[in-house]
Amino acid sequence: EQDARQLADLQQQLNVISSDRRAAQVRAETLEASLAEAQARQQTAEHHINSLEARLDETRSQHEAGLELTQENLLRLQSEQQNLLALQTDLAKTFHEVGKQLLDASRVQAPPRMSRLQATTMAGLLFLTGALLSGLLMRNEAPAIDLTPLQTGIIDLKRLMKTHFESHNELLKILTDTLNRETVGQVSPAPESAVSQRLAERQRADLALLGFTADESLSDFRALYMPATDGEAEATPEEVDAVLGYYADLARKDSRKYQLDSHVLAAIRLASKRTGVEFPFLMELAATESNFRPAARASTSTAVGLYQFKEETWLDAISAYGERYGLEQYSQRIEYMADSKGVMQPAINDPKLHAAALGLRLNARLSALLAAEHARSNMRQLNSKLDRTLDRTDLYLTHFFGARGAISFLRALAEDPGQIAGEIFPGPASRNRSIFQNKARKPRTVAEVYQLFARKFNTSRYRDSEPG
Repeated sequence: EQDARQLADLQQQLNVISSDRRAAQVRAETLEASLAEAQARQQTAEHHINSLEARLDETRSQHEAGLELTQENLLRLQSEQQNLLALQTDLAKTFHEVGKQLLDASRVQAPPRMSRLQATTMAGLLFLTGALLSGLLMRNEAPAIDLTPLQTGIIDLKRLMKTHFESHNELLKILTDTLNRETVGQVSPAPESAVSQRLAERQRADLALLGFTADESLSDFRALYMPATDGEAEATPEEVDAVLGYYADLARKDSRKYQLDSHVLAAIRLASKRTGVEFPFLMELAATESNFRPAARASTSTAVGLYQFKEETWLDAISAYGERYGLEQYSQRIEYMADSKGVMQPAINDPKLHAAALGLRLNARLSALLAAEHARSNMRQLNSKLDRTLDRTDLYLTHFFGARGAISFLRALAEDPGQIAGEIFPGPASRNRSIFQNKARKPRTVAEVYQLFARKFNTSRYRDSEPG
């Protein structure tokens, strides 16, 4: 009996130890899960910090470029002011010499009567000489000259002009021609230079309207809007200017029509032009994803930008299409590595370059271009797998479910539109309850989900009459 009791005690102790061991294992698993979650949060925070640093560097570079441009403009204005002052000085001296010659000639000759108009012209010439000289001296803060002798000479000259004219007529003509030859080239700017300056100013304004920054130029515009293909000659400056003017005018028209920022609309126009994806679809998609806000951020995912690209989707898009839009420094560095679940994920080993690539999602133009490229690729997959005419709703399904998910959804719609959509797509249903359930929380069928998307995308609010 004593042995039996000892055996029972030992068995009880063994059970307690086993229970404690299981509890310890549970705690260890909980701690491991917490550690993994903390590491994930830390990684997300590091990505966010890197993104902020990249944005800060980009903003600092833009500000420095703007400051340099301002300093250059200031130096140019100062130089132009000095040139203008020198030009006015030379002009005043010329007027003064001409006036002296006229005054001397009038005193040694006895010319016939002069008309009142010519007399007034001669007097005005001398008066302008004095005014220019006095203005220049006042600007340089020098003592004003005594104009009394000159005024006396003008009065004497006017008296002589009333009685003497013809002999001075030829002298006036000769002196006026000489004066014109000496001053026209200095005072009047070259027509070609003035036209070029006005053209450059208009082009800068048009580029800014289309969302190009101060450090971007016509060459950047040409590369995006008029890319040269193999065997095709590069566009001439006149052709580039014509295309720039067309899209700038279109951006102004769109901005008035839709009451949105011109650079956002220009980005969507460009994306439609480069890919062939309908402008109204890209407008509907931007309205749904971000309400046309290039800096929009999702609260429940890593989605950022005008078209709410998640981190992995954005890097996928850069890898696939980035070289078409000058993103080689990023696309060539993207590698695919397995995550903790064995899923291949895109990444750039350089943390700063990785963060800079993700920061490009805030660029409305790049976001629109890559969203349109992604939509075009999805459309091709749908066309190759489905026997139906695709519309905007079908295309949006590829954005919502991915190309494979959209194909499965549309096949389910054709085979059994009455089945519950959430049962086929439990993952998207758990993340988007407002899509897969109605206001009464009743599950929607496949047909009802499709109709919901159709009401959003097959609309005419962004109907477009432009060729793009």
